[in-house]
Amino acid sequence: MHLISFPLDEQKCNFSIQSYGFSTRDVVYRWSSNETEKSVRFPDGFSMSQFTMEGYRIFEKNSSYETGDYSGVIIELHLKRRFLYYIIQMYLPAVMVVMLSWVSFWVDSDSVPARVALGITTVLAMTTLMFGVQSALPKVPYMKAVDLFLAFSFVCVFAALVEFAAVNYYVTNAQKIILQKKRERRKVLREKCKRNPKFQTIGQLVLGMHTDEEDMAALGMSPGDLGGSAPASTYSGSPDTSPHNEDQTAEQLLQEDAGPANYEKEIKLLMKKVSANAIDYHSRTVFPVCFAVFNIVYWFYYLYLDKH
Repeated sequence: MHLISFPLDEQKCNFSIQSYGFSTRDVVYRWSSNETEKSVRFPDGFSMSQFTMEGYRIFEKNSSYETGDYSGVIIELHLKRRFLYYIIQMYLPAVMVVMLSWVSFWVDSDSVPARVALGITTVLAMTTLMFGVQSALPKVPYMKAVDLFLAFSFVCVFAALVEFAAVNYYVTNAQKIILQKKRERRKVLREKCKRNPKFQTIGQLVLGMHTDEEDMAALGMSPGDLGGSAPASTYSGSPDTSPHNEDQTAEQLLQEDAGPANYEKEIKLLMKKVSANAIDYHSRTVFPVCFAVFNIVYWFYYLYLDKH
């Protein structure tokens, strides 16, 4: 039997009746009729658990050996495997595991334990399914149709896990870059406030709600000064009394912070390039489409092209 298309295969099995003790000089086998239906009859309700009878044909054959010629008759049975059992036991579980791995694309990228657990669980489930199937199938030196399907399903599940690794890598690096840019921007604002003590409170407003003890120390302020201008005794720098700074207003300082160099815009631009949400969003489409295309090609080939 050739199992390269298993379990979507069709087999031709020969049943031979031949004499090896009496040559054609003694015994000659002939079918009672040249019509197959009259020569071979099957009982009513005849069926097999794993195959359906697609047809059969009869013919006669003479074999030549050193001791003489020997007569024989052969019936060739055309059998088609019933694959509903394999659909339920192999294909559907594999499809369900692959679809389960796609759930991680809708889980927030910050939920690392949940996505890692889901990815590893689906990989282990797919591995268990593959080993279970192989243990129940005949050992052959080539890849069967079911092996190809399970192998591609395993690749899809493993790729979903690798996708999260890529997402987590980009998110981690993006957060580091964002934090670095934010610190650099806040440092620039603190330096501006230190050069002119009159704008310390305004500088604190520009820095936002992230002011901590380190920031206040850099601004020359104490926690009790959050509601107003810092006392002059806390300022250790030399004020810049140039006309430009004398005329500078709080509105100008805020507008400068909101200009093109604003770190928030840089962060948004950076996040557009390495957005984990964008990777997950595209994965929600790419993975199902690839799996659907594979299934279309797979079933079309083994159910139609392979038979012709």
